[in-house]
Amino acid sequence: MKRISALLVALCSLSICAQANRVGDSVKFIGTMNAQPVELDMEYTAYDGQSMTQSTQLKMSGQIVSDNVESIAPEAIVTMETVGLMIAMCSQIGGVHEYLDLPVGKTLTCKVSADSVSTPVYNMYKSVFMDASTIWLGPFPVSGIAQMIFGGSMLRVSHYHWN
Repeated sequence: MKRISALLVALCSLSICAQANRVGDSVKFIGTMNAQPVELDMEYTAYDGQSMTQSTQLKMSGQIVSDNVESIAPEAIVTMETVGLMIAMCSQIGGVHEYLDLPVGKTLTCKVSADSVSTPVYNMYKSVFMDASTIWLGPFPVSGIAQMIFGGSMLRVSHYHWN
């Protein structure tokens, strides 16, 4: 357990140094909710040295139903290193590896039940997607999520951009 904690601290330190480079990272999810097409767009839009600004927009049937901007603490900013670590630690956080055929290609993920995970590293996912029942962690920016199910609806990554 100490080795995992030391690795997490090292990765967090590395990721904090590279936070400004994350501006412009984005991910788009598509799916259906209540039989209507849904799009969820998330993007890091600015970094001021203290926090990241994240924009999240939800559209149903092409109409914006939620448009949110929030500040994200540096340790919660998703990087390639942190998502790689989460996938590598899949069994330690109660998940199982699973390949998904997504619109962006076949991807190795970590399938986890959202309510079964209690590690501190995973807290950022639980707070953002607390209503999700199942989450597939994946190598994607901003959310670190490839696919999620909540309320009987499924959203999947359809497009992403890493800087």
